Formats: sequence, structure tokens, C-alpha cells
Amino acid sequence: MMNPSEIAEQAPVPVPQDLTEGEPGTFRLCCYVESEELGGMETSLSTLLKALPPRFDVTLIGRSVEVLTFVARSRPGTSIEVLRPIRSKTDILAIISQIWRIRRIHPDVLHASLGHSYQAPYVSLAAVITRTRTLAVVHGIFDWSNHPQDALTRWLIRHLQVVGGVSKFVCRSIESEYGLPAGSARLLYNGIEDLPLSPPVEEGRSPGATVIGAVGRCAPEKGFDVLLRAMAELPADCRLVLLGGGAQLPGLIGLARELQIEDRVQFVGWVDPPWSATWKFDVLVAPSRAEAFGLVAVEAMRAKIPVIASRVGGFVEIIDDGSTGLLVEPGDPSALAVAIRRLSQDPVEQKAMAERAYDSVLGRFSVEAMAQAYVEVFDGIRRS
Repeated sequence: MMNPSEIAEQAPVPVPQDLTEGEPGTFRLCCYVESEELGGMETSLSTLLKALPPRFDVTLIGRSVEVLTFVARSRPGTSIEVLRPIRSKTDILAIISQIWRIRRIHPDVLHASLGHSYQAPYVSLAAVITRTRTLAVVHGIFDWSNHPQDALTRWLIRHLQVVGGVSKFVCRSIESEYGLPAGSARLLYNGIEDLPLSPPVEEGRSPGATVIGAVGRCAPEKGFDVLLRAMAELPADCRLVLLGGGAQLPGLIGLARELQIEDRVQFVGWVDPPWSATWKFDVLVAPSRAEAFGLVAVEAMRAKIPVIASRVGGFVEIIDDGSTGLLVEPGDPSALAVAIRRLSQDPVEQKAMAERAYDSVLGRFSVEAMAQAYVEVFDGIRRS
């Protein structure tokens, strides 16, 4: 039985002539999303599809009906196709099925949104075999050591037309990991929509109370356990509202109970974007251990909510420490508690920091800027 790398060495699958013909001016874009949970990557892809010009005819492919439906609803007319899951490199029938799916769709460009660069090697394999021009955008950086697919991914990444990252940090990490030329990874910042914000008036809130917000998937890299431990060091009038679901949510609920702060923590679960249209916090805390971009920080800054974040990844590019937000070392509950106390005790600094943050993100992380950057890449790839 052939393994995936042997399949890749075979001659590319020819494309029938009738599949190459479409409406004049139409750009056939196929977007692949690997994830089975909703988070920042899926939200950003949804925002991008909504902003693309009408000439883009979009097909979404992936493994989760829920995720594909969420992303597709931002762009009426988007087609959805659910892929058969590939359990391992020996699941040859599923690998071949994915290759034939890409061949049948035959897009002008395949856009793969990847949670990390080793994710979904088989869609890249399908693209290489079918000679499909591909943009792979990496949304996360994790520990690369001893990854089972590293040899295949290293081979494939050199055969994709463009590899990009959602921050300078991600781009440099990709280049270093794969030995790519400096500056070869394309920087593609995420953007957020400029929507009217009308948070409800909170009833029963005591004077002087501080409402801390946290938004994101409940996963270890998001560091919400660090925030809960920081909460245990804060006064009783500090409350935390955590928006987001995920595998770690039950463990976080248990930790809040263990720390005896469950009466000051509200676990809301997943909230449809934009969360800032329905929730208003005194401060947004992003305590991530690793963060490729930091979409939630941009969303808060756009909503004029001051931000405290970890000094990691994309946050360093987004936040000017002490001016447009506060940065603390990751994994340090006490340092996080100190930063929260600093802002909660100084409403004047809160407001001034929020205003500066708002001004700093207006042009850099707009939907228009994101859509223009992607369209330039898509058009360039198709012409190549």
C-alpha cells in the first residue's frame, strides 16, 4: 500500500476541460478550514468572505458542519462540502477521496486556513497532486517537536504558491521552522468589522465594582487558568465574565470552584461575533501562553475597552505597552493581578488608554485592509 509521500510523487491528476470553464470574470475560490471548534480563525475567515468582491465564487470545505455553516452564513451563496476525515497516513481511501474532491471543485485558488503549519497536510497534498494553486495561511504557532507529519509537511510547504501568517511573529516562525528565505512568508493581518456598539446597561452593579472580560476558546494556550488564579488575588468586588466554549471549560469551572471564586466568575459559553456589541467590560484580559495574532485584543481596542495581554506573539505587534494597553509576562497570575488592579483603580488611565488604543487599530486592522491584501494575493496566485 502506498503512503502519502509516495502518492505525491505520482503524476498530477489531469483536469477535464469542462471543469476549467466558468462564468467570465468569476474567481473560483475554495476555502479549507480544518478546525472543529469555533474561534478567532473561523471568525476571521467569516469576516474575510463577507468582504470579498462579488466576483468571488466561494466553496467551503472542511470536517465540521457546524464550523462550515458558521463561516458560510456571512456570504450568501457559498457552497459547503464536508470532507471525509483522515484518521492517519494509512487511511489511503480517505486521502484519495480528498484529492478527488479538490480535483472536482477545481478552484482557481485554494485558500487553506491552518491552526498551525503542521495542520491538514493532506489538503496540501491534494493541492500539489492536482496542481491547484494554493495560499496557506497559518493562524497559530505551537511546539513543533516530534510532529508525526513533519517530513511530509516540510516537503509540501515548498510546493505551495504562497505561505502566509497572521502576524510578523508567525511569518518569522514559519520561515525559521522550514528554512524559508527571510521575508518570503506573506503577512496577512486579520481585520474586524466596524459595527455599531450598544452594550446593555448592566443592572445591579455596585459602585466601584470592576468587570473583567475574557474572550476565546477554552484551551490551554489561552491561559484562562492563569486568569482564574489572578482573580483569587483580587478584591471581592472584581468580577470575571468569560465568553467562550471548548474542551477545557469544565476544568476551568472546577478550578474556579477550587479557588472559591465561583460566585465572582460567570462562564457564558460561545457568543456570536461581535461579542463587543452585547458585552461591555471595564478591562479585557488576554492571558495567553501563546498567541499568533490576538483578534480579541483588536476587537476590544476597537470597542474602546482597555486591554491587558501576555507579552507573547502577535500581542506585542498590536499593543504598545503602557500606552495602548498593558503587557505582562505569560503564566504569572500575580503580575496579571497587579496590572488589573492598576487599571481598575485608575478610571482616568482606563479611558485615556482606551482612546489611544482605538486610534491605533482603526486603519491597521480594518476589514477593508484585510480584504484588499487577500485579493491581491489571490489575483497574484492565479496569474502565476
